[in-house]
Amino acid sequence: MLGVRGKLFWTSVALIAVVGLFSTVWLEGQLRSLLEHRTEARLLSSVRVVRESLLAAKPSWELGAVDPLVTRLGKASGVRVTVIGHDGRVLADSALNVDRVEQMDNHGMRPERRGALEDEVGWSRRTSRTLGQEMLYAATRLEPASDLTVRVALPLRGPPSPAQAQLPARRPWAGKA
Repeated sequence: MLGVRGKLFWTSVALIAVVGLFSTVWLEGQLRSLLEHRTEARLLSSVRVVRESLLAAKPSWELGAVDPLVTRLGKASGVRVTVIGHDGRVLADSALNVDRVEQMDNHGMRPERRGALEDEVGWSRRTSRTLGQEMLYAATRLEPASDLTVRVALPLRGPPSPAQAQLPARRPWAGKA
């Protein structure tokens, strides 16, 4: 039989456990929201920088021709970069080689591309059919009167897929390189 001190002790332990559990659940939601907002800001900046870099380079917008530049931009920016042609065909993807790009589905109806054609930037949060990972996408037209679009993406959760693992890691605490 527990005395008054024993009952108070176990009641305190139970109360601390319940408060700890609810705090953990709340904190996880807050951190997830913060991470997603930071990811959105990073993607918005990245899609604009990648668009301007592509326009400045003036590459040939043919399958395979723009691939080396897109691969370099993807590695330099740390995001997956995809160029989608006027007809929705993928012309280059920084996470895939040209042979895999040729086999990709038509991206003409992807929500982020449709959004980019309707507004300045199109957004989508979904599982990538190619990488099998939940991703956040941002896309924009390469030029105002063109259906040629550039899309950038980052994974939202979990460890990177093998295709994403080749992208450089961002470690703000590690200092400048």
